[in-house]
Amino acid sequence: IHLYDFGLLPPEGHRELAEVRPQVENAFAAAWRGEAEVDGFNELVLLAGLTWRQVVVLRAYAKYLRQTGNVFSQRYLESTFTAYPEIAVLLVKLFETRFSPALQVGEVERARRAAEIRD
Repeated sequence: IHLYDFGLLPPEGHRELAEVRPQVENAFAAAWRGEAEVDGFNELVLLAGLTWRQVVVLRAYAKYLRQTGNVFSQRYLESTFTAYPEIAVLLVKLFETRFSPALQVGEVERARRAAEIRD
């Protein structure tokens, strides 16, 4: 039998742990199963209240930027998003507004909502 006991000390300026408990548990389980990477982007689960799948979107953005020749490292982007979690939330909202099949609206409405987020 192996017993693992983990504790969690939230960073300064964190959300209430009760608010994000399900997201933290799901993110931890996804990382444990190998479904999610273990890196600095995961701090956004606590800091921004994002789900681990939403964090994957930001990680994909970072990897895409590197492929296009952007000079910023993944570590730099992680630290930028964790310093400004509200920007991370807006980018995820923009992505979901533009591409989520769960959003049952037409293209004109999607474009209007996306413009609202960008402003």
